[in-house]
Amino acid sequence: MKIATIIVTFNGEQWIDQCLLSLEQSTIPVDCIIVDNGSTDNTLSLIAKHPSLTLFRTDCNLGFGQANNLALNYVLSQGYTHILLLNQDAWIANNMLEQLLAFDDGKSLLSPMHMRGDGTDLDRNFKMNSLAPVSLIRVDEYTPLTKKEIEALPETFTTREIPAAIWFLPVTIVHEIGGFNPLFFHYAEDINYLQRLQFFSTPKRIVRDAIAYHCRENNPPKPLTEQRVYQEIILHLTNINHSYLICLLHVIRYGLAMVHLSWQRCSITPLIFFFRATISTLLKSARIQNSRWREKNTYCTWLTPQMNR
Repeated sequence: MKIATIIVTFNGEQWIDQCLLSLEQSTIPVDCIIVDNGSTDNTLSLIAKHPSLTLFRTDCNLGFGQANNLALNYVLSQGYTHILLLNQDAWIANNMLEQLLAFDDGKSLLSPMHMRGDGTDLDRNFKMNSLAPVSLIRVDEYTPLTKKEIEALPETFTTREIPAAIWFLPVTIVHEIGGFNPLFFHYAEDINYLQRLQFFSTPKRIVRDAIAYHCRENNPPKPLTEQRVYQEIILHLTNINHSYLICLLHVIRYGLAMVHLSWQRCSITPLIFFFRATISTLLKSARIQNSRWREKNTYCTWLTPQMNR
């Protein structure tokens, strides 16, 4: 067994030390591969204090998905058996990998429980998008789960969505599913990947006793932007679990939601965003069709040709 941890960094000086220290204290040894997306703060100097890692520096910000793809190409060429994708603002409990490996079947994406950075509750996004849809226990957005409630969960259980802040997967999944779709620069590329896992019936499972931390509770709410609207449209159109016609109907429904939002806010800004994003999407229609074709095939999609099987 040979585990590679992939971390994409970009101006992450406030978290990177704790992230790397947690890997060094892991009871299961890992090799760390970092792709820095052109940090301009002290991230690189802090990384230099941890010499036992492999660092790739990019000349520009490649975005989350493409930076991960660069590292995935390297990992596949080095004979690793497992990959831990870890955000720069996340860190792991020292026995997390032990807990995950106890349920590794060689074909499932595994995830620990994602705690807030301060450890007072589960990460909100993880709680509402990974736990709430499973309906195994009471889940309330503003009330922390108790230790007893968490212990009431099964040791491991499947879910539909897991934030990519902490993913643990065997390389066999990468051989089948591939890397991240280049149509996404930052955000939503993980949801696209999860859609592809669903298409290939790849299980996505959470291990109750495996713990990691994701420090984003102080991040301000993300405003609606044209980029976010564009990503939502692309997500619908690239979903290979539906026919292209159904995907178009989902886009129309999303457009109606933007009409409603404009009415609620007494502002045409959401509609302008939707109109512009739709034009941008139409200009990429050939790439979207190519994306759908490629992602339905089983080989290292979006990675370099020499990695394809």
